[in-house]
Amino acid sequence: MKKAIGIALLLLLVGVTAGYAKTKSIAKDNVNVRAKPSRQAPILFVAPKGYPLWVRQQQKNWVQVEDWQGKRGWVYRPLISAIPTAVVQVETANVRKSPSRRASRVTQAKHGEIYRVFASQGDWVKIGYYFENEKLGWIHRDLVWGY
Repeated sequence: MKKAIGIALLLLLVGVTAGYAKTKSIAKDNVNVRAKPSRQAPILFVAPKGYPLWVRQQQKNWVQVEDWQGKRGWVYRPLISAIPTAVVQVETANVRKSPSRRASRVTQAKHGEIYRVFASQGDWVKIGYYFENEKLGWIHRDLVWGY
């Protein structure tokens, strides 16, 4: 019985901790990422709309985030969106018609470009244009960060 309770508590703790380890995106354009959870704190960098961030923890109305380059800071929580996005990590990546390396190439994505994520299938992610809400094609998950 004690073992079952211990396992249940461990699973609950992992679930609560994992709740912060989520990728979100920036909800508005030119959002300040700050050194501390305060509007008076120094600005570390400015993130564009759709920029993917890994949420590390929450403190009242602020979330501590980390970006794809390992930069950390704090963002005012209402400026964070649940819309999934991804940023291209490699110099050039093929975007394909279907989730397969043998599928025809639709286009190429460049390093640092941000895309909205519409779906995932195995090791593949269906991406598209954020502002136009338009699906583009499939990219291998290893080539992007954020989803």
